[in-house]
Amino acid sequence: MEDLTSVQIADEKARAGVERAEKAARERVQKAEKIAREKVLKARRAERQKAEKVKKTAQEKTEKAQFAAMQKLERAEKAENAAILKAEKTEKPKSPTAEAHIRSCIEARLETLMGGDSFFETPKNIQDIADGTGISRAAIRKYTLCTRGGSDSAVPSAVALCKIADYFGVSPNYLLGYSEQNETEGTLRELDSLVRLCGLRRETVKKLITLTERADKSEVADTALKTLDSVLYAAACEILHE
Repeated sequence: MEDLTSVQIADEKARAGVERAEKAARERVQKAEKIAREKVLKARRAERQKAEKVKKTAQEKTEKAQFAAMQKLERAEKAENAAILKAEKTEKPKSPTAEAHIRSCIEARLETLMGGDSFFETPKNIQDIADGTGISRAAIRKYTLCTRGGSDSAVPSAVALCKIADYFGVSPNYLLGYSEQNETEGTLRELDSLVRLCGLRRETVKKLITLTERADKSEVADTALKTLDSVLYAAACEILHE
């Protein structure tokens, strides 16, 4: 019996020793796993921090480059403005006498043409010119006051000058004072030739000429002109057949 008891005690002690060893092993494994997880987390945090630092550095470099580019552009603009101002100062001023002469010629000849000495042979007001040229009334009013200077007056541009000259049947040089020949007289002779050729009244021929000039810009005028052409042609054919 004593031998059996001793064996049992030894077995229990062995099992206890095994259990302690297993427990210690499990604890070591858990501790090792915990350390490994902490290392992984630490490595990930370090990686994120490094990536954020790289990103922040790149962003700072980009912002710095953009700021430097803006400063360079501002310096270039300042240099350009300074060059323009210098060129304006050194540029030879225009002759005020020549400019004043052109202004007075435009104003005086517009007044003459608007008074009836033109293709129309009737006075024309600012609204008539605006309707016939497509230029605003405010602009035409400034052209008629161009000798006064200031914000209430203006010299017409090359395009506006040509439109006004075409409207009155004169040359741009006549309006500018470079030509004393009023081409209206030749235009009126051509008009008289058309009147004799067509057998129509002068006012009718004038309207037809105006309608023809507007046909390219106005669908209504183009349609009306084509209708008139068809009607006249049909009437002529009918009369000739009789």
